[in-house]
Amino acid sequence: MFQKVAVIGAGTMGRGIAQVCAQSGFKTALYDNDQNTLGMAKEKIAKDLNQSSLFKRINDEQAKAAWANLTVTTTLEEAAHQSELVIEAILEDLSLKKQLFEKLEKIVSQETLLASNTSSLSIAGIAGGATNPGRILGLHFFNPPPVMKLIEVVRAAKTSRQAFDLAWNFCLKLHKTPVPVKDSPGFIVNRVLRPFYLEALRLLGAGACRMSEIDHACRDIGQAPMGPFSLVDLIGLDVSLAVTISIYEAMGRPERFKPVALQERLVQAGHLGRKTGRGFYLYSGHRPAGENPTALENLPEVKIRLTPQEIWLRLAGAVRQEAELLVQENVADAATIDLAVRLGANFPQGPFEWNVPGMTREKASS
Repeated sequence: MFQKVAVIGAGTMGRGIAQVCAQSGFKTALYDNDQNTLGMAKEKIAKDLNQSSLFKRINDEQAKAAWANLTVTTTLEEAAHQSELVIEAILEDLSLKKQLFEKLEKIVSQETLLASNTSSLSIAGIAGGATNPGRILGLHFFNPPPVMKLIEVVRAAKTSRQAFDLAWNFCLKLHKTPVPVKDSPGFIVNRVLRPFYLEALRLLGAGACRMSEIDHACRDIGQAPMGPFSLVDLIGLDVSLAVTISIYEAMGRPERFKPVALQERLVQAGHLGRKTGRGFYLYSGHRPAGENPTALENLPEVKIRLTPQEIWLRLAGAVRQEAELLVQENVADAATIDLAVRLGANFPQGPFEWNVPGMTREKASS
């Protein structure tokens, strides 16, 4: 098993992954080429460890040990040198990731495992310029990594069985729940839940209901932790749109994944959700303060209002159909999809456990 892990990129995901690795006993080097980003990452990790200790999620000795396991650097060679596993967590840009992996191959040993935390890009594409693609795979953590239990372990066609097994056991050492995923656009959670957002946007654009009505229906009828508009505001409209575009392009531009103009317009205006104080909703601090008037501009008047039950069935049916396609494409089986959605999106049930009229679990497994 690995002794030293390097995490490349000290943004939200990178620093969270580094914290998880350090807490789990791995010597962890966190790299970023920006000193300010590294400084903020150290402050955030120190604060999280302190809070975890105060709230008794870990004890004082565990917090001190995790901090002692962590080093930060602006030198890629220093981070990756003698690391047995390198986890990339940089921007969702295929060319940047390919370039990074090509650099890493010149720094690390032949035995070092190389993993990408990409949320939707092709692992085979990322490994396209590598001389040893057999040791490259995906380890897709969910935000925030110290809290979320799911890791999608993505095996490309050229990923070796040994690399996959080592990565799987590493996830277990992190006290996470790994799920196996075929290299496919969006993997499981991001692809299956894409219709949750897109169908909601289309209902809004058709004048069938208001944003708040859709969110309430998903919480009250579907028992979802958050409705689609509240959830996208939390994720970030720009991040969500980037994933949608990535899946849309990688799948050959099917109509069901086509980005919606309203979200594109809000992103262009800088209305990115909670982090900017306005997205689909307005925010006072982190508290919602009503629907964003800019999001309501040019929307048709609501004439035929769908009931909460009808709204939920429209969204749930679209998600379920996408889940069915993943099973047919051998991306993952129904039980794995249900587990991934429960752990990765905090839904109380997965799509094959929902009571969606006209669809059965047996149909999905055929």
